Amino acid sequence: MVKIYACKIKDKYSTSEKTAGLLMLSLAERKRYARFKDERSANLYLFGKILTRKILGRLINYPPEKLAFKKNKFGCPALLRPKNTSLNFNLSHSGNFVVLAVGQKKLGIDVEIIRPIDASIFKNNFSKKELDLIKRKKTGLRNFYQIWTLKESFIKALGKGLSHPLSDISFLLGPKNQIKLEKQSNNRRWHFRLWQPGKNYQLALCSQEVPLPKKINFVDWQKLI
Repeated sequence: MVKIYACKIKDKYSTSEKTAGLLMLSLAERKRYARFKDERSANLYLFGKILTRKILGRLINYPPEKLAFKKNKFGCPALLRPKNTSLNFNLSHSGNFVVLAVGQKKLGIDVEIIRPIDASIFKNNFSKKELDLIKRKKTGLRNFYQIWTLKESFIKALGKGLSHPLSDISFLLGPKNQIKLEKQSNNRRWHFRLWQPGKNYQLALCSQEVPLPKKINFVDWQKLI
């Protein structure tokens, strides 16, 4: 069964808190963390790695600091060690949220903080039907982020990253949270769900596996390190 884990991080952490978390990361991950100039971006990266290691380690009963990862040519991650595990996972972060989806089949997750935006800048990434939803006076901004996160989650589930054009993907949003993927020959293989994990946040999940979770598992960051 697919599960979603979310951690809301703080703006600042003490040196001891960061050190405890960094001990769980690989040498390459620690070097990348050190290159961040912005503290919030560094914290999102750090706690994304910690959340991934702690949750995966717990699910497969393996020391989180000994997990090893690999990426495909599009940058999508997978477990390298231990071998012969069937878990699929995907990570996303925005604002103060880090979210992780875990399941047995292909999946993707995306979270975005909702800010006012000029949607016309992105018009080439949307179909006419999608643009009609985005242009609505009262719900346009929310519709934009729902469709955008759905597109991102689907692309991540495909494992192709942004090499797959967003304009080739089109979603219809119906009543009672109905979501329809158009223009895809294999659209029946994919299942979608939307959440609002916090005020002014939008989250979307795409998965080949059902049933989809009905709730998000919120994780206390203090229990991660």
